[in-house]
Order: sequence, then C-alpha cells, then structure tokens
Amino acid sequence: MDWRTSGYYVSPDVYFKYDVTNHVFLDESGTQNINGTDQTIWDLVPGITHETTGLALYTTLTNVSSHPSLSWNAYYGTIQGYNVYKKLTVDGATTTLQYFTTSTTWTDNDFNITNPRFSNATAEYWVTAKLSASEQSAGANHTFATGKSWIAWKIRGKNDEVNYSFKLDQNYPNPFNPATSISYELQKGGLVSLKIYDVLGKEVADLIHESQDAGVHEVSFDASNLPSGTYLYKIQSGSFVQVRKMLLLK
Repeated sequence: MDWRTSGYYVSPDVYFKYDVTNHVFLDESGTQNINGTDQTIWDLVPGITHETTGLALYTTLTNVSSHPSLSWNAYYGTIQGYNVYKKLTVDGATTTLQYFTTSTTWTDNDFNITNPRFSNATAEYWVTAKLSASEQSAGANHTFATGKSWIAWKIRGKNDEVNYSFKLDQNYPNPFNPATSISYELQKGGLVSLKIYDVLGKEVADLIHESQDAGVHEVSFDASNLPSGTYLYKIQSGSFVQVRKMLLLK
C-alpha cells in the first residue's frame, strides 16, 4: 500500500475484501484484484481526490565499499535526470550540497561509513526528479548515514558559508566500462555545458546544457554505444573552461 502522494502523513484506514472462492484479495469496491500489486490510497478509498500523476521517489541506502550508496525507483514521466541532496553535519554545523545524475543510483565517495562509536559526521540524503531547468518533483523520503566526511573543506561554524570554486574532477572510475561519473564544482550559478569528444574533436555526447546553482554536481556517462579509446570531456560555464581525458576499455 502506497500513500506517499495522497496528502496523508500516515496511512488512513484501508479495507480489503477477500474472495474465498477465487482466493484473491480485492479492493474495497470488490472490482479490482489486488494480489501481487502495489496499490495507491486513492485507488482503494472512495471519495478522496489527490494528485496521481506519479508517485514520489522512494530512496533506499546501502553500504558499498564503506560508502553510502543510494538507489531509487525511476520517476513516472519525462524528466532530465535526478537531483541528489546531501545535508552534511560536522561538529554541529551543517551545509547542503546538490548533485545531478541521470542514473537511479548514486554513491557518495566523499563520505566513509565507520563504526558510529568513532564517527564525527552525519549525512542526510534525499532525491528529487528534475522535470525542467526550473522545476523538480517533491522530495523523496530522507535517509541517513553516520561516519566520516572526506570533503576537502571543513565546516567551522553554523554561520560560515561554503566557498566553492570552479573545478572539473577526474571521472570515476577511470578507466571505465561502460559507465562512469563526472563531478564538478561551480563557484557561482549560471549556464553550464558539459560535452564528450573523441580524440579527433568530434562531439559524441552532450551531457549538460542548462542553468545550475553554485555547488558540487555529478553526472553519469554511459558509453555503451562507443568503442574503446581515449575521450575528452569539456566543461564551460561563463569564462570557466576545463578539459580532462578519460579512457574507455571494453
């Protein structure tokens, strides 16, 4: 039973019927076989009207090589990708970072899960679907991790502002097959272009072309349809331009 977009914070009473003759569960009206299915609250409770164009994302968190790894259901509808939000708390001070990916999984390689007894940081994660340059879906459930943060900067106080810079990181993993992640940092918001080229300078993928906020971002690149070889990825935002190499080995 799923009531995430029904407007209820907790589940209201829901009634099911059981067909003894055919051994199936039915909805309250007795017209719908609900065995082995995910049901939504507006399908089963008469007289309520709610937004049903798509369920909110549901996020789970697992441990992958001591790093928090998120996975979530694909959003129902046409989207540009997903925004991953991370609220990091260190020494009582917090900051929120935003990442972007076109995948339904994301691993935080800047955060190491350790024995909570010896940890010094907590991270809170949630995910939204990016509908357009200015619109996103409602946030999914929040998940939490306790451990150590390896982000280069250190939060010194609750009133301190994070000082970002323009930076394009080396893709990870590298070499890769067939997918890799590219992280970059924007000192200020603006139009961002991130493209992939072969060694002859031919464009093979246009990953990002949109306005983005200042902060840390991440995008996935799937090269399943490309041959092995060296590729270049180039980011441009305002006067900031940087190029790096990546190696695809199949």
